[in-house]
Amino acid sequence: MKTSNENSNIRRIVTEPPERQKIRRKNRKAMMALFVALIVAATIFAVMLNRDNPTFRAFFSGVDFEVETTENGMLELNSTDRYFFGSNKDGVIVAQSNQVTALSPKLEPLWQVDVAGVGPVVKTRGAYTLVYYTESAEAAVIHKKKSMPVAADGVVLLGEINQDGYFLLVTREKGFKAQITVYSPEAEVLYRWHSADTYVVDADISFDNRSIAVATTDFSKGTVSGGLMLFNFTQEKPYAGLVLEGNMVLDVCFTGRDELLLVGDTACAEFNLQGEKKWEYSYEGKGLTTFDVEQDNIVLALHEGDAARADHVIQIVTNGKRKGEYTCSGNVKVTDAVNGDILLVQDRKLILISERGNEIHSVNLNRDIKNAVLFADRKHAFVVSGTAAEVVELK
Repeated sequence: MKTSNENSNIRRIVTEPPERQKIRRKNRKAMMALFVALIVAATIFAVMLNRDNPTFRAFFSGVDFEVETTENGMLELNSTDRYFFGSNKDGVIVAQSNQVTALSPKLEPLWQVDVAGVGPVVKTRGAYTLVYYTESAEAAVIHKKKSMPVAADGVVLLGEINQDGYFLLVTREKGFKAQITVYSPEAEVLYRWHSADTYVVDADISFDNRSIAVATTDFSKGTVSGGLMLFNFTQEKPYAGLVLEGNMVLDVCFTGRDELLLVGDTACAEFNLQGEKKWEYSYEGKGLTTFDVEQDNIVLALHEGDAARADHVIQIVTNGKRKGEYTCSGNVKVTDAVNGDILLVQDRKLILISERGNEIHSVNLNRDIKNAVLFADRKHAFVVSGTAAEVVELK
């Protein structure tokens, strides 16, 4: 037999006013929406944090490759090693677990250095190349065809190098979200900072080699907050910082002595070294598929609806204004900007456009394109397919 208290409790539940039931249902829906939003934001963050990880790239591309031999103008590729493709002023950079090679448009080796590590990533700036390994604490700086090994304090998450050879490594650190270490061109430690509260998404070193800009993301308050912090090497704490509500920071890049470009998922902007905003450019609700930053140009591949199926609009932004625009039928997988020209990579098509949005050349291929890199001459592209790599003429 139930007690009177139990009966009264049942009676209250059954006879609860419809208005209160509606409010409770709305609250449950709101909590569920917040939960889903946090899951989506966490997924986006994981993608951006691991965007250079060859394991992550291989998962989506379907296969890893190893450069073996040159035959009939093509590089044969085997699925026996991981790789990373990039470019610098010399040519296309092909990084593997034991070697980094610069190739000419004729696929001839310009230089080759031995390295050691798992999961290589390459960053280039001027005459300097930084190679780091996303599953180890190993890194190397390549300059004038010579390699200098660097042992980081922990597993490397990401890295960056500037035009003078100063570089930084973001590593895992027990008890912290991450650790940032800044090195001189001789690999001497200049600065360290431990991130206790926020995740580091990207970082860059200023032109005067005295400060760094750090892009962060924070989930602690139930919402996603993008952040920007500026550090001077003589101070332990940031001398400037700001929160970008509703804009997850994806990339920061110094383009001048007092110019810092920031790319977010809803807008891009420029700041000075004091953290003051010079301008902001909104995507006006369009989704960002991919982007590239080259000198003062920000190249945005934007879409509406399903990114895999929707047509894309390429917008080239300089000083907060749209310099050029190009409408692309179908999706765009990669954008690669070099000296004012921009390579657009689709599933089976390459398109070269100017910074004004004018089409220069296009090439249809009869095979799926996994990746493509524009050479410095802007006349050739290094194209990776499922079984081989080749050079495609664009001009």
